[in-house]
Amino acid sequence: MERRPVDAQDPRRMRPVPAGRRCRLTAEQRQYFKSILEDAQTVTVRELIRDRPRIVIQPSADEVEVITDIEAREVAVESLVRHSARLRQIRNALFRIDSDDFGTCAGCGREISLKRLAAVPWTPLCIACQEDADGGGPASRLGGVPRRAA
Repeated sequence: MERRPVDAQDPRRMRPVPAGRRCRLTAEQRQYFKSILEDAQTVTVRELIRDRPRIVIQPSADEVEVITDIEAREVAVESLVRHSARLRQIRNALFRIDSDDFGTCAGCGREISLKRLAAVPWTPLCIACQEDADGGGPASRLGGVPRRAA
């Protein structure tokens, strides 16, 4: 069975997980991860709000100040982009918890290890699929041939 490409950032475009392949997290574990993700969402929203005013253009006659402001604005924009992406990942993970897909890899349908979820609770991919996505896994070493789901 060939693995279809998946958009790990959008839960509506993730491949459905076959019956019987769902992650076996307990209700207590799901609640724990939901609490962690909600806290991370709160922190990320605060960081977005904090960074937003830093992109405002301030008029100045001093060229050095203009250059400094441009550099500071670029850093702030990069920070906003990172925090926005993280917020999307967190919200997608919360969606997966509510739809009982949390802890199941969106790439291969296998269970994501608890160690990985503890380290990166918003991840939609197991280690192997993440390595493939990053270009360092078995598929990339085989010239882009996707792994087969077992």
